[in-house]
Parts: sequence; C-alpha cells; structure tokens
Amino acid sequence: MQREMLRENRIHGNSMYPVSVYPSVEQLNGNSILESHWHEEMEFIIVEQGALFFRRI
Repeated sequence: MQREMLRENRIHGNSMYPVSVYPSVEQLNGNSILESHWHEEMEFIIVEQGALFFRRI
C-alpha cells in the first residue's frame, strides 16, 4: 500500500486536458517542497538556472 500513500490527490487540469502549469517550485530552508509522489498525468520539470536533484527514498 506504500504506492497508494504516495498518490497525489491534486487534480491537474481536467479529463479532456490534463495539463497544469506551475511557474516555480520554491524551496523552504534548503529542502524542496516537491515531495515524493505520483499521479496519472505526465510531469515535465524544466530547470532554467541552478540545480535539481532527484533521489529515491
């Protein structure tokens, strides 16, 4: 059931157009606010400056 616990409940777009744009992901105290999660929609992350680190926990 770990997989279901990580499912994001937020709806991105709608069933006809499942797309949303989030202009920035800010950081708090050096820790990303983007938590480990999954959802049915695809997710694209574009880094224009700085660094990005993904880690599986």
